[in-house]
Amino acid sequence: ETFLRSRLFRQSRSGKSIGLMQALKLHWIHSAIGAIVAFICWKTSPGLLVWMSPVIFGLVLSGFVHWLTAQPAGPAFSALLSTNEDRDPPPIVTMTNQQTEDWRRRFAAA
Repeated sequence: ETFLRSRLFRQSRSGKSIGLMQALKLHWIHSAIGAIVAFICWKTSPGLLVWMSPVIFGLVLSGFVHWLTAQPAGPAFSALLSTNEDRDPPPIVTMTNQQTEDWRRRFAAA
C-alpha cells in the first residue's frame, strides 16, 4: 500500500469527529518540528522567536487545532455558517428530498 493511500492519511467522510489522541498522533511530527524551531529561534535570538511565533504556535498546536475544527458544529455555529439555501431550500431541492424519501420507503418495504 502506498504512502498516500495508507490509513493514516485517508479522509473520513462518515461525519464522525476525530479523537484528541488520534489528532495528536497524526500531528506529532509537526509539533516536534515546531518545538525544535522554537528552541533554535530562542538560542539564536529571542526577537526571532517572537517574530516566528505565529508559525511556531501553528506547528506546535496543529494536533489540537485539527481536533477542534473536526468537532461537529453546534446549533449556533450551524446557524452562523449556513447559507440562504440551507435555511430556505429551493423548491426543487425540497421536492428531490421528498421523492428520495418516497423511494427509500418503497425499497425498504420490498
